[in-house]
Amino acid sequence: MCSALIRNGLVVDGSGAHRFKADICVENGRIVEVGKVRGTSDRIIDADGLIVAPGFIDIHSHSDFSLPVRPKAEGKIMQGVTTEVIGNCGLSPAPVKRATIDLLRKYVDFISESGLAWNWSSLGEFLDQVQRTGVAVNVVPLVGQGTVRVAIMGFDNRPPSNWELDEMRALVKQAMEDGAFGISSGLVYPPGTYTSTDELIELCRVASRYGGIYTSHIRGESNSVIEAVEEAIAVGARAQLPVEISHHKAAGKANWNKTRLTLKMMDEAKAKGVDVTCDLYPYTAVMTTLTSVLPPWVLEGGIDAALGKITDPKLRERIKKDVERGRPDWQENYIMSSGWNGIMIVACKSEKNKAIEGKMIED
Repeated sequence: MCSALIRNGLVVDGSGAHRFKADICVENGRIVEVGKVRGTSDRIIDADGLIVAPGFIDIHSHSDFSLPVRPKAEGKIMQGVTTEVIGNCGLSPAPVKRATIDLLRKYVDFISESGLAWNWSSLGEFLDQVQRTGVAVNVVPLVGQGTVRVAIMGFDNRPPSNWELDEMRALVKQAMEDGAFGISSGLVYPPGTYTSTDELIELCRVASRYGGIYTSHIRGESNSVIEAVEEAIAVGARAQLPVEISHHKAAGKANWNKTRLTLKMMDEAKAKGVDVTCDLYPYTAVMTTLTSVLPPWVLEGGIDAALGKITDPKLRERIKKDVERGRPDWQENYIMSSGWNGIMIVACKSEKNKAIEGKMIED
């Protein structure tokens, strides 16, 4: 007698083997038999003509900003996703400090579900809240380096003091003890752009002591992608932990051939003992916040400060020049790699701007 019996499905088991037709017996939430099952069940699912597969793992997700509000995760479950890696690109909802939490909240508003309580301090407290709410997916949390930096330094564009670095180390240590699987960075986004390689390594060494990994939205995915991959590999080698390069790409037609070299660089690093891998998405577009087209100095001080700069005529002219000509300290200029006609506005939270959804910035 099975708790549930799935009949006649085409099984794709993830092992690399060819699909095969089989029945699946489930007892108390566990698969106990795959093949020609002779038992029966009060719950029989006819999967004839359908694929039966293990739950998918979404290796790159930002659902930590929605799961406390939408714990059923319908958007993922309906796609077969049962495990989500959260806290990517240097952004996680925790740890936070009361003095700087508003800076983070406003910054991540574009990926945050409305109604998020923000009533936690540590990653452990956040995960406890998700657990109490009841969540439909398994979660694999990462602690965001950008979030850690905002907690201690806000959006200051400068190296940390010794005290600040110690405080950031302590936050990463606590997050690892709270259950983080590793640390992530988003080096095209402030405050990640303000972070030196040495600072990254110091925090990654903390994660390494707990057997953690380092995942990175690297410092450049277009014109400087080769140098950015070199940096990610160097962090892994010096901090002695595995590296996962997130959504690896070479954006901009002039850069498309560079992935041949970057993949070779990863293979060569593996041969030297650095555990480096990458993931990618199966479509030819990227999605991010529109603030990413702005020079990093504009975000110094946070979103409110950025809005003030954008409305200043003199600073607007400076922004325009930096966007059109580039800056030596800004490696990921989307306008220079993709052009105004290569960036589409896909979503606006502001109702008054809904009319521009679906249009290119050039339009």
